[in-house]
Amino acid sequence: MKRRLLKEGVEGVQEIASSLPPHESEAAKEGFIDFATLHARIPVCERTLREWIRKGAIPSVRLSNHRRFLLWWPNVRDALLRKERAAY
Repeated sequence: MKRRLLKEGVEGVQEIASSLPPHESEAAKEGFIDFATLHARIPVCERTLREWIRKGAIPSVRLSNHRRFLLWWPNVRDALLRKERAAY
C-alpha cells in the first residue's frame, strides 16, 4: 500500500482520503466518524490505523471511557495529506 501511495503521489492520497463507500451520504463526508468508518475509508491495516491514532498522527477525540474515540473527517484527511507530503 505504501509503495502504491508513493508511486501515485498526492493525487492518490487525495483520492483515497476523499473516497466514501457508496452507502454514506454527502452529509457524512464532513462530520465525526468512528473507527469502523475510518477503517472502511482508509485501506490500511487496522493495527496501523490504531498506531497512527495512538501516536497522534491522526487526530482523534477520546470519549469518557478512554477506549472509544471519534475522529473529525476533515482533520483526518488533512493529516493523511501531511503524512504523504512528509514521505517525499
